[in-house]
Amino acid sequence: MKIPPINVNATKLSELVDLSLEVLEPPLTTSLTSQELRNLKETPMQVPKWPSHTQGVERCVKMVTEAAGHVYSHERRE
Repeated sequence: MKIPPINVNATKLSELVDLSLEVLEPPLTTSLTSQELRNLKETPMQVPKWPSHTQGVERCVKMVTEAAGHVYSHERRE
């Protein structure tokens, strides 16, 4: 597998890698052999539920925002 070139002048995350240049393999299948991929056609793979850090991060940001609001609210500033 070839690593795509990175656009260091990108101003957005979507501009970092030009995905239209080549077909990239999904990370979940990179460690599978050709035989295992063929077997997946016949019996679908059961993907375990992996924890997503997004919800945890969103929860922490919300808590910090609420706490900061109590300390640095408009009423506290005046």
